[in-house]
Amino acid sequence: ALKFYHYARDDECFNVGETGRFTWFVHTGSFAYFAKNSTQQLLHPTKWVAEPALWTTWWHRGVLKAATSGGEMAYVASKDFANCAKMHPRPWQFCRNYARRFVSHMNATDFQTFSDLPFLDDEAVKTILDECDAMVASPHSP
Repeated sequence: ALKFYHYARDDECFNVGETGRFTWFVHTGSFAYFAKNSTQQLLHPTKWVAEPALWTTWWHRGVLKAATSGGEMAYVASKDFANCAKMHPRPWQFCRNYARRFVSHMNATDFQTFSDLPFLDDEAVKTILDECDAMVASPHSP
């Protein structure tokens, strides 16, 4: 489900308004993200963009371009991820629980502030992960 793609400087990964079918992870190099009414954000290895595309219908809110030559992105298609996760009941249950909570947080957020960058802070992510762990560990979870 995880694929890699190499980019030359200024190559575009995605543009505003395009359907988001992938969640992207910076593997090597630097990538620049531009959103309307926002300053450029440089992304380096271990950073990701467009997580909502993994959990719900998503249209990109900005532009992602390679800031350096030879940059490499790892990306996962939402359909491929779901098909792989479905083969394993407990991880699939965890993913479904996480997706519900993630989308719930999205729905509670002013959509005007959305971008493709992560919008949950570390504490919110930790809370969601802890809740999902507890649900998967429970023998009576859905």
